[in-house]
Amino acid sequence: MTEFSDKAITTSNAIAVATGVGITPTLSLMMNYAGRKRINIIWVCRDPGLIEYILHKVDISAITRNSYTFIFYTGQRELSLPKHLPVNIFIFRSRPNLENTITGIVTAIHSGEGLPEEMYEKQEKIANSPFRKRVMIAMYR
Repeated sequence: MTEFSDKAITTSNAIAVATGVGITPTLSLMMNYAGRKRINIIWVCRDPGLIEYILHKVDISAITRNSYTFIFYTGQRELSLPKHLPVNIFIFRSRPNLENTITGIVTAIHSGEGLPEEMYEKQEKIANSPFRKRVMIAMYR
């Protein structure tokens, strides 16, 4: 084991950066540590079919509930996205500014503001509200 791998194993927060099919081992890492670590994903991909497959077939919300997932789509055609994406998945049609993205993740975790689990709690409160209240919330967003 190297010094880096020791820290990667013992830390409670991590950021995984993947490109294209490199998401496969990243998802394996996420599944392995789901619920025990906050592993945030930054994924850059130009293949719309790969993004669509992952978002439609893999239960991302189950393994990233307390993490951020940033997908930077650099392909040409429009994506066919699932109707209900988890609130902690953000999709951008551009290349990432890794310095800003990583700094933003670290700042949010350090400050404790806008964490993914808070997003889920807010979403669940809205989802469990009576229909009329949900409409009012949606109108004032």
